[in-house]
Amino acid sequence: MVDKIVYFLIHQAKGLLIATFFLAIIMIVFSQAPKIDGRLAGFNAIESEQYQQGEAIAKKFGSETVIQILIEPELTKSAKVFLTSLKELQTELEELFPNSKIQSLYQGKKLLNVSKKRNPSVAVLLNKASKIPGLNQLVSYDSSKCMMVLFLDEVDNFDVVVFDEVLNKKFKSIRGFNVMSSFHIEKGVADALSKDLIVISSIILFFFVTIIVLIYKSFKALIFCLILITLGLIPSFFFFTLFDIPINLITVLVLPVVLILCVADAIHLLTGFSTSDLELSSEEKIALTLKKYVIPSFITSATTAVAFFSFLLNDSSNIQEFGMITGCTVMFAFFFTYGAAPFIMRMLKTRESSAYLITKISWGLERMKGAVSIGLLALFILAIYFIPRLKFDTDFQIFFPKNSKVLADHDKIDEAFNSQVSIDLMLTSNTLKPEELQGRVFTLHDQISAIPEVSSVNSYKDEAEFIQGFGVAASFIKLTMKNNSFKTADGLSQRMIVKLNAANDLDSVVRAINFIISNYQERSIEVKMFSKGLLFKDVNKQVAASLFRSLMFSFVFIGLIMLAMTRSLKATLIGLFVNVIPLSFIALLIYFFNYELNIVTALTAIVCMGIIVDDTIHILYRKLILKEDLKELRLGIITTSLVLFAGFSVLLLSSFVPSQTFGIICALVFLFTMITDLTLLPLILGDKEKKE
Repeated sequence: MVDKIVYFLIHQAKGLLIATFFLAIIMIVFSQAPKIDGRLAGFNAIESEQYQQGEAIAKKFGSETVIQILIEPELTKSAKVFLTSLKELQTELEELFPNSKIQSLYQGKKLLNVSKKRNPSVAVLLNKASKIPGLNQLVSYDSSKCMMVLFLDEVDNFDVVVFDEVLNKKFKSIRGFNVMSSFHIEKGVADALSKDLIVISSIILFFFVTIIVLIYKSFKALIFCLILITLGLIPSFFFFTLFDIPINLITVLVLPVVLILCVADAIHLLTGFSTSDLELSSEEKIALTLKKYVIPSFITSATTAVAFFSFLLNDSSNIQEFGMITGCTVMFAFFFTYGAAPFIMRMLKTRESSAYLITKISWGLERMKGAVSIGLLALFILAIYFIPRLKFDTDFQIFFPKNSKVLADHDKIDEAFNSQVSIDLMLTSNTLKPEELQGRVFTLHDQISAIPEVSSVNSYKDEAEFIQGFGVAASFIKLTMKNNSFKTADGLSQRMIVKLNAANDLDSVVRAINFIISNYQERSIEVKMFSKGLLFKDVNKQVAASLFRSLMFSFVFIGLIMLAMTRSLKATLIGLFVNVIPLSFIALLIYFFNYELNIVTALTAIVCMGIIVDDTIHILYRKLILKEDLKELRLGIITTSLVLFAGFSVLLLSSFVPSQTFGIICALVFLFTMITDLTLLPLILGDKEKKE
């Protein structure tokens, strides 16, 4: 069967090359540049209980998009800031967004008693505002900055660029602005994705070109690899277009992953051809190389594709799309590679490799495989101990681009107003009278405010105290009779917003609140709680569970493919076991290096599973099917492993911490897999080779 396939590939090489290029051109014609999507969405939050709680609160009290503008005034007279600059800024925003609502200290100028005659310093006025209920929510923690909040009901036509142009204008006595909104986060993420896509892919390609030139010292070998890499990448753009999928925080990994896999396949063929016997003809060398690699390459492509297709079992649409595109691309890349390689390989020459260092590594691992194998088994046992200690948790802001304006603005606002993480509570009763419910809410307000990790609590209690002390002079306060933010018209539902000192305090504050409100639940008060932080935790748990299903599916399917290839249950179990060891190494990396275990980094186990099994399949095929030694294959495995290590390490240059963690964990696992495949696996299989 193998001989027939090889015979067909060689004797139909020209026709296959033409067909491959024709299909590639068709894909290019029907491909478009993928759109960049900076939204932190696509994680199937709708199924979460937290999402349902948030929807219930939004339905009762309305849902508005909030834009926070942190204002840093100069240390000057307050009239210049509050009567001139804030008024000018608010007027421009109201003209730009006529249906919006704005809260700012300018609306409290009467309460603050600021005028041209009574013109205290900015510091004095901010300190005064910090002591007035309602106004104090717009003053920073140290009373040096203030906040303007823009509430938008219509967001479809919002233009971030136009909005930022307003803030970029010069306003007297204002040093600068920091702004935070979902629109600015999306723009910041999209800009960083575009940059990462170009920079990382270019560096990976440049790095591979350098490696190929240094090892093979041949321009022809470089051209051979570049052709196969280009052919392998084309289907990815086609499938982005076909499935109408944008590039987002997850799917941005498609191109680097496919690029690295294409290079690995090209190097396997290049190594097999360049180490062929000098006395063989070019056609014989090609035939021998194809005989060694075409079947295991097909099997490895299938197992890798299945691993990525298993992401279709995930609850996240972004992860599903990542798996769909990568899985389809991997299979097309295989057919393109073996459709073009038999003809293009004719331009190569034997003994082009100059891999002295790689040869030294190969025989070093061979000599030490006994001791190394014992160490691997010890690490495996240690990893099993630490796996239950891993926590699937992360902060939402970890997905903000590093060194970006959106992250700098977020940190500035966090510094001025403590953490922006908040908890939304809704208390509803059908048995208590409105005044009774209000009394309970006021008591609950005070009890939650006493929690050490709580920065502030907002409820109708603030408004009631404000009205009692100052009347209705502050126009930005929403009064009871019209669209109140904290109390429904019938008084049977009340809302409370709890702000935290730090994002890491979320779990402890939730436990404290649950303990406090447990007494109220016995008195016929229904409490609903929502927080974006809690929603993100719920989504993390859902994704983790579905990723485990994907991992199990991949594991079983890969095992069946190994069994079909080797026709040996013992060999299959050995092959699976030696791949479990590198996967367990992920637990040690995450635990000891304190990496965040989140939606992106959780992909590493399945991505690694789909890739690390490739070398195992090549070894099993070479030993059990072809009955040959691993001398030449060792060189290819070490070279491709180093390529995988270097390629995924480039992701450290990403603007996103999860992508950096994903890259370095994958890189180290591939290096660890190389050691396992060249020491423990041959030892178990009884491989004995002598150094020449």
